[in-house]
Amino acid sequence: MTMGCPGAHPRVPPLEMFLDDGFTTKRPRGGRDILAVSDLHLGAGEPSGFPRDLEPTLAALLTTAARSGSVIVLNGDVLDGGVADLGPRALLETAPRVRDALARAVDEVDVFYVMGNHDPSRVEIERALGWTVVERLAFDDGTLFTHGHELDPGLRGTWLGRSADVLHRVERALGEDFEFPVNERSPLAARAVAAAGYRAAMAVERVMGDGPVRDALEASLTYVASIEEQRDPSFVLATLARCDLPAWVRRVVCGHTHHPGRAAVGDVDYVNLGTWSRRLATFATFQGPEVIVRDAVTGRDHGFEAYERWEQPVDWRAFRQRVGPKTERQVLREVADRVLGSAFRGSPARAGLAYAGPSSLVPQAALRPEVAEPLAAATKEEEEPSTEHRPARLELAEQMRGTLRLFGSKESTPVHLDLEAAVTLPTRARVAALRGRIDAEGLAHARPATGTLTLATDLCLTYEVHFEDDGGRALRLVGTKALRLTDLAASFRELPMALLDADGRALGEADLTFDFRADLGALIRSLRLVAPRAKEAVTTTQGIDPIARTIARTERPRRVVVTGATGHLGYHLVAQLLAAGHEVTALVRSAPGSPRLAPLEALEAGGRLRLARADVLSPASLRGALAGTSAVIHAAAGFHLAARDPEAQIVRPTIEGTVAVLRAAASAGVERVVMTSSVAALGLDARGREPLDDRDWAPRARHPYHEAKRLAERRAWALAEETGLDLVVINPASFLGPNFFVQTPMTRMLTELVLGRIPVVPPFRLAWVDVRDVAHAHLLALENPAAKGRYPLSARHASFEELLLQLAEIDPDLELPRRRVPEPLAFLLPTVDRLRASLLGTPATLPTSLFDDLAGKDMRVSSERARAELGWEPLPFDKSLADTVQWIRDHHDDHVST
Repeated sequence: MTMGCPGAHPRVPPLEMFLDDGFTTKRPRGGRDILAVSDLHLGAGEPSGFPRDLEPTLAALLTTAARSGSVIVLNGDVLDGGVADLGPRALLETAPRVRDALARAVDEVDVFYVMGNHDPSRVEIERALGWTVVERLAFDDGTLFTHGHELDPGLRGTWLGRSADVLHRVERALGEDFEFPVNERSPLAARAVAAAGYRAAMAVERVMGDGPVRDALEASLTYVASIEEQRDPSFVLATLARCDLPAWVRRVVCGHTHHPGRAAVGDVDYVNLGTWSRRLATFATFQGPEVIVRDAVTGRDHGFEAYERWEQPVDWRAFRQRVGPKTERQVLREVADRVLGSAFRGSPARAGLAYAGPSSLVPQAALRPEVAEPLAAATKEEEEPSTEHRPARLELAEQMRGTLRLFGSKESTPVHLDLEAAVTLPTRARVAALRGRIDAEGLAHARPATGTLTLATDLCLTYEVHFEDDGGRALRLVGTKALRLTDLAASFRELPMALLDADGRALGEADLTFDFRADLGALIRSLRLVAPRAKEAVTTTQGIDPIARTIARTERPRRVVVTGATGHLGYHLVAQLLAAGHEVTALVRSAPGSPRLAPLEALEAGGRLRLARADVLSPASLRGALAGTSAVIHAAAGFHLAARDPEAQIVRPTIEGTVAVLRAAASAGVERVVMTSSVAALGLDARGREPLDDRDWAPRARHPYHEAKRLAERRAWALAEETGLDLVVINPASFLGPNFFVQTPMTRMLTELVLGRIPVVPPFRLAWVDVRDVAHAHLLALENPAAKGRYPLSARHASFEELLLQLAEIDPDLELPRRRVPEPLAFLLPTVDRLRASLLGTPATLPTSLFDDLAGKDMRVSSERARAELGWEPLPFDKSLADTVQWIRDHHDDHVST
């Protein structure tokens, strides 16, 4: 059944809801009571997420309802899918008491989960938790549960809201958080949207007059103004009032707006469940026909009086006047400052912005022919787009029509100019290449044209188009579009140009126009983003000594299998094992002849190195590779700082790979397994205590790699006890050092720092160790029969600021960042990192979960056990840094990403 909803505002487009079995799950109530909660936002973190101190209260409420036989309805946004790196199970585990209460309740009563607008996908929830997940839920007494976002014109009925909805879908697909101004609910963001939207609405009005475009803009602006003054529930109620609901619907139960209470909407009873936050902790009980919306902490009931004060939506014009007489540019600059931080001010090139330079490169006077020549000279002085990063390109096509008049002639002739632009992203220059065709009656018939498009810092676009007329004479057209926010549409359409000969003499003038009605669609369809050219794997094997120390030849050579052999650590493990006289089987996933295998193949082995294709997630391939092996070094792991699918790219290869390797080793009768873990399994913070050592175990971490390492080592020790396997674990700190032929997240961060691509000093203190020292510790643990347990490794404890100072002493020519991020603004760094990565076309290095794990922590690690029992001594740290810098400078263009 379809019900049409014209929306809360006369200009909001109609809204459709489909109350058929495909979207609405119907169940008999059977006289049972119902407990309903909404908008817990588990996993989001405070202040917007669920308060941890209310967890016992909610857990008790759920337990009591289950024991009494009540149906439990979780009505949307109980899990906050906006958290980038956590799936449904991990989100639920942020509140273990609630998790356990729900687990018990599922065994006793019906538990339904109604989808909200912040939740992970329905498939994810069903697969991870096994709940009964529905889009809507209806009982035969006429009670309809829907989260409420589909009744909200701000999410469904306006352009702005649809964009927010699409953004949530993109976030879920990419596994990343993106800030959206409407969701921030800040007056500053509202002023920015209102300021820019006001000008856009006026421009549209001038171009198109009244119509659906202007109506949609007004609806969006009205919604922005209303949510800033906390009136968005009135939109939901007004939408519900306009809906032609089926006769069986008696009550509509929602969340979403976080405003608990009840309202009579025609013949329908509207119930809002509110939220659980510092301010509210509300739920609803349905006992027969009686409905109670109550605060679990204060005991206050929220009834029909809760919605009596809601008024009509806020008029956005009046709202714009109230927020202050700020200009549009001032408001947008404030928003940019808040998002990016003041660290980038005055250095747009380092920030990855698309332009930099003098503030008035193209004066308005340049439109006159007598000053066109200096303009052209200034344009030619622009630097060429940088290709250092093998960047992406944005391509577009623009068509302009108008008239051309030669000086001395009273007649004007038609002229058509079709241009294609290719803009390098990002570019330190302000110049884009142009090519196309010009057709000027009586002058140039369908002649090819080339040129440049230059962007100045005062928002002026300068076109310089070169062509030959029908007689072969070289000519050029030069003109400027001065983009004005106060009249954006007109400034974008109009392009006055001067016609010059090869000597710069003015021959005429042209007035060209971009036709919105005829050509806007073609311009949009022409937009094409060309991805960065893929870098080929490195084939060079010349580099810095992977051993860097004297390795004693063993008296007891073994056949050793190394997993993860093509990685940064794996290469050094193979090199040092061969130097010690062992026979090595390097497990690789690449096919024979792959360039990724070249560094291993070039090692001097005397026939003692064998490359075998195997996958740590394939027990069958492992059984064949480990047959007859006396020792295994397991170094393979899914090491990614940011991943679209953390489960498949990080957690599963690390945990399941460890289990598969250890089970295969036990079946093959392997004498010893040396496993690479991480200091992350010890902990991430040693503030107020002695350094972390082998006795420490980390609490649960937010970042998938940290958590996977902890869980993998826990599982490894359990398997060793179960199978009797002789297991030794190495827990290294963050790697540095040379000979990385494939970039890891840590080497990538160091590369970005050395090459001057990170504009600020990362505000973290970490433990550091040379990868060659880590490999040597594995070798010592393998050869020492008395080695047992865990061996943490750290050569230096230092902040990034201290590390950079030492780098500057080693190489004074390095352009290292000097700016420190103020502590109150440090939380913006993950957002800035995503912007930098998208502009430079490089992977992100600082997801929010990693920032949360490291910010404000002090990761000090003790290596005394490795020194005392294994005789391990690290290389001088200056040598580690110097070799790392040298390798980056010699090979940074050759690296591929993991």
